[in-house]
Amino acid sequence: MAWIYELFPVNMFPETCMRVYFSDDYTLADFIIVNSGLHALFWAQAHLTSTHDREEYEKLSFDCAANMGVALANLPLHLPANTDYIMALVSGAFYAVELTKPTLGWVLICKASELCQTLGYHRAESYQADRPDDARHKQLLFWAIYTLEKGISLRLGRCSTIQDYDITVPHPVSDDPRRMAICEFTTAWVECARIQGQIYERLYCPEAIRQSESTRRARVQALVEDLEKLETYTTGIYVRIPF
Repeated sequence: MAWIYELFPVNMFPETCMRVYFSDDYTLADFIIVNSGLHALFWAQAHLTSTHDREEYEKLSFDCAANMGVALANLPLHLPANTDYIMALVSGAFYAVELTKPTLGWVLICKASELCQTLGYHRAESYQADRPDDARHKQLLFWAIYTLEKGISLRLGRCSTIQDYDITVPHPVSDDPRRMAICEFTTAWVECARIQGQIYERLYCPEAIRQSESTRRARVQALVEDLEKLETYTTGIYVRIPF
């Protein structure tokens, strides 16, 4: 739910819902975003209410998910490079993971990665003209793509479409107590994703498999040390953040 609230700004979501359900002036991206957001909200509400109402909210959640699935299947090959379509693709990729369909998730997240890099979201200089809130939202969107794409790529044994040496955008930070937790956990998730990318590159790609046993053992040890550092950092979040 934290991802939903951060990736789909609450102040824009009701307006988008009204546009989708009460006018003809909406895009396929709007339709996917609305149904993705409602799917998550109804599902969360189903687990916060009575048993009787829970069935109703679960049905609404499933209906929105079905709408989103149909819309995702109708996405064209060529999409406009804008934030709305990137958000729609990201929400679709999360939904594919929820359905345990990593190949579909990989197709969607790779397209999101392509559009994101076309707009320069992976480069710090691309944010110079943006307002702070807009820049922060785009950065979080990029890191959401990075995190999901690295994990799915490793699971499918495929090379990532995002290279660490090509990234200059910083991790999202905030002095707002309401956003400190999501920023801290984003940093942890990004580091976890970076390690996942390294696991494929240093252990499983064709070049890595050709290395000697001693070289591969040394690489495994280095990755284990990175994971231990990540565990220490993640444990520290609960100390630093006032939940």
